[in-house]
Amino acid sequence: MLRKGAKRRSNSVQSQVSKSKKQNQKELKGVKMLKKSLSIVLVALFVFSFISVAALSAAEVKGKLVSANAETGEVVVQDDAGETKTLMADPKAEGAVDIKMLKEGDSVNVESDSDGVIKSIQAE
Repeated sequence: MLRKGAKRRSNSVQSQVSKSKKQNQKELKGVKMLKKSLSIVLVALFVFSFISVAALSAAEVKGKLVSANAETGEVVVQDDAGETKTLMADPKAEGAVDIKMLKEGDSVNVESDSDGVIKSIQAE
């Protein structure tokens, strides 16, 4: 049989072990929450990077048509800021752009990819 002092020490040790277990469980929850939060942030950054690349890969130019060469497919547009952009129509592309219908001085809205290849062109 345990003496009173030994019994008290035994209860004290058990309560310390119990507190230690609870502390460890709280720390594990915190680590799990941190991992989950970090995973969410990384996925969000990954998605944002793809959206940024997609947005940068397309360009839209509004301005006046300076020249259009149907033989070479070259289209030169001066935007509203006064910058001149030289773009190329791809005659082999599906739904190819017909630049023969354009006249110098037309107001145009041109969509192109990052390489300057025209996706669409509209005279306004």
